[in-house]
Amino acid sequence: MKIHQDGKLAAIVSHLFFLGPIIALFINEEQKDPFGSFYIRQNFGITIIFLLIGALMGFVQYASAMYAFYLFIFIIWLYSFMGAITNKYNLLPIIGPVFQKMFSRKK
Repeated sequence: MKIHQDGKLAAIVSHLFFLGPIIALFINEEQKDPFGSFYIRQNFGITIIFLLIGALMGFVQYASAMYAFYLFIFIIWLYSFMGAITNKYNLLPIIGPVFQKMFSRKK
């Protein structure tokens, strides 16, 4: 399957935390490139996990737990970002299929 230039741009932009997936939605709106849509869904999921678990981290008294959380988020973000740059569909382990199913549009 051929990846359009806008799809790759949307995939890369979606990796900018918080606003990236929203901006990427507008970039990918016209073409509806599957590659861009895949990474938009992945990064919506990463952002939601960051916000939910990050909110819970405010109650944790141990700095090492916070560092482990931030390392976890960085590793899954980097794994996803490397896939977007190399034109590969890098589905996040365990949580990736959930994100793809949760954020896909029902027809």
